[in-house]
Amino acid sequence: MTGAGRRYADQLAAPLTEIAGLTERLFGASRGTGVTLTVGPVVASLGLIPFVAGLESDHPDLVLQLITTTRLLDLDAMGIDLALRYERKPVTEGDPLSFPEYAFPVCTPELARHGAEQTLKQRRLLNAAHADDWQRWVVATGRELAPAPREMRLDTSEMVMNAALRGMGVTIGRTPLVNDALLNGQLVAPFGTATPGEGSYRIVTSSRHPDDKVQAVIRWLGNLLGRP
Repeated sequence: MTGAGRRYADQLAAPLTEIAGLTERLFGASRGTGVTLTVGPVVASLGLIPFVAGLESDHPDLVLQLITTTRLLDLDAMGIDLALRYERKPVTEGDPLSFPEYAFPVCTPELARHGAEQTLKQRRLLNAAHADDWQRWVVATGRELAPAPREMRLDTSEMVMNAALRGMGVTIGRTPLVNDALLNGQLVAPFGTATPGEGSYRIVTSSRHPDDKVQAVIRWLGNLLGRP
């Protein structure tokens, strides 16, 4: 290493040591009873948090620590137990920790009360992050759609869900983001929930042997990622 390289390494040593200490304090305190899970913010907000209370009710000695980020964190380096990652590819066959995404039209019960075909005329909510959602659904189901009379293109899945929950139109709901709204009756799926989406979810484990609490969270995630 050159002299400049050594000076650069020396300057990095202190902040890196500090980061390591902060990481240990953040995650180490909960290792006795807690399980750490890194997941994207939208999936955490819509797909997981509504069901965390049920997990902890079933496992009173378990505390789930969510680390929400879009970055792919190094589980071993950061002492994180699990990651839930979205992949824009079909489910990996034979992998018990890979789960299909489902994508299908959803709307409020009020919009659906005139029948499924009439409901399609209200499809105006488009997710800019999944711009070809409707076309994929048409191909998968063999249906024909007339041009939508008006459209509203929104930037995120959270914005689309909020608009759908307020009765602003029909959109393509994606599991597990839409599961809670379906279970509590805020939204309905007039054409069923069996249509595969474009992607899949994969549970990633650290290299450490998963204890009973980690296994419980894996089973919980698997149930959430199943078809609603």
